[in-house]
Order: sequence, then structure tokens, then C-alpha cells
Amino acid sequence: YAVEPRLGLRWEIRSNQSLSIGTGLHSQIQPQYIYVVKSKLDDGTYTQTNKDLDLTRSYHAVLAYDRTLTPDMRLKVETYYQYLFDVPVEKRKTHFSVLNEGADFQVSGVDSLFNDGTGTNYGVEITLEKFYSRGYYFLLTGSFFESKYKGSDGVERNTAFNGNYVTNALAGREWTIRNKNVLAINLKTTYAGGKRYIPIDLKESQISGETEYDFDHAYEDRRKDYFRTDIKFAYRVNRKKATHEFALDINNIFDTQNIFQQTYNAKTNSVKTEYQLGFLPIPMYKLTF
Repeated sequence: YAVEPRLGLRWEIRSNQSLSIGTGLHSQIQPQYIYVVKSKLDDGTYTQTNKDLDLTRSYHAVLAYDRTLTPDMRLKVETYYQYLFDVPVEKRKTHFSVLNEGADFQVSGVDSLFNDGTGTNYGVEITLEKFYSRGYYFLLTGSFFESKYKGSDGVERNTAFNGNYVTNALAGREWTIRNKNVLAINLKTTYAGGKRYIPIDLKESQISGETEYDFDHAYEDRRKDYFRTDIKFAYRVNRKKATHEFALDINNIFDTQNIFQQTYNAKTNSVKTEYQLGFLPIPMYKLTF
């Protein structure tokens, strides 16, 4: 159980403007697999050293400004600060923190954790939104932030998610054909700071024949920036009892090579780079009735 006092206030400056603040404590249980990790003892038996972990706690503070620019457009600016504590870290002094779980889509399986880690997140988010009207819409967002943490070694590092910025643009346009059918184009593009990573220790990897990491420099650097643009063309045929939609959804239209991960390849004695989804057209048909 946890006690979570919170407070929120909103001030209507004018009919089209408002200022709001919020603060409070929040709590979160750990991912289920963290609790059931087993440690092997000297006598060959196993014990669950993580089963008694407490909740991770965090203090939030948010200040937001919201303004309606026109009847179908609004601007929102929000700044925030978050301090996390009671974060599970290893009992021995390492860089590990549960705050980085999920960054590489793998289960860490680390045992002997206790609630002694901390973290901070702060930044600003900007949103400009044009609601659908007169046949089109768009949404522009920008997030600029810092995300830090401390493991049991007491060293402050970037979290695995500290890309520093993410920008998105969505837009769509529709044309009515023959009074009932619709031709539509939708566009989505993302430009973001590269993913933080733990560098590969090439010398140690060559000795062991497996991927070895330089944990002393964990998450210091980012990979190259992430960029991807998707576009969708659709034609909807509206009938009395059903709607037919024919569409072509083109993922990563510029075939940008965004890095997924890097590993040591013992055969070539070098670092191998794997990339995310490239150019991929997907034809579609949807029947709605």
C-alpha cells in the first residue's frame, strides 16, 4: 500500500487561456518478472532475493499553459520535474537500475536487488494541434528533456531513454469525391535523439569470443539521431450498408537506416550493426459494415 497525496490547481486567465499546476507523490510496483528472479545458493538450492522489493516512489511537479488560438487550433506548453526514489538497484556496487528496464527489449534477470536507487526527469513539452475541420488536420509536438539516474555505485548517469528530444509531425487531408467517396492522405514523421547505449568492449570481446560491454561508460553516448516518415494513401467508398477502403501504407518512405542494436561477431572479429524496419509498403483493404 502507499499513501499518495496530490494537489492540482487550474486558473482560467481568459476564456481562451488557462494555467494549471499539479504536484504529488506516485508509486509503482516493479515488473512482475523482477520479483520471481531466482538466485542459486552454494548448496544447489534456489531463493528469490527480489520478492520483498518495495514500491518505487516518485515526486511530480507540473506547470502547464493552454491557449486556444482559433476555434479549431490550440497551443499547449508543459514543463515538468520528477524525482524518483526507492528504485531497485543491485546490492553490489554497479551501474544497474530498474529504471533502464525495457530499453533493449530483454529481461535482465538481475538478482539481489534493494530499494536504494534514485532518478530525475525534467523537461518541456510543446504541442500545437489543429483539429480536423475544412478537410484537414495536423499535430506538431516537441519534447526536450533530461533523464538521469544513480545505481548502487553512486554515479549519476544518463538513463537508457535519455535521447534529449523527440519531435513528431502528423497531418492529414481529405477530399470528397462524388459527394460521398473520400480520398485521403495521412503523413507521420518523427525526429528524435539517438538511443543511449552501453559500448562494446572490443578487446575483451575478442578475448572471450562473446559480446562484452564497457559498463564504466554506460549510456554516456547516443547513437545517431532517429528519423522515420510514414505516409498513407486511402480511398473510401461509402455505400448504404458498407464502406470499402483501399489503402497503401508506406512505412519509412525514405528507407532511413535507424540502428536497432550492435553486437560482437566472433566470425568477423568485429562489431555487427543491426537496423530497424526499412522501406515497407503495405497494401490494405478494409470492409466496414
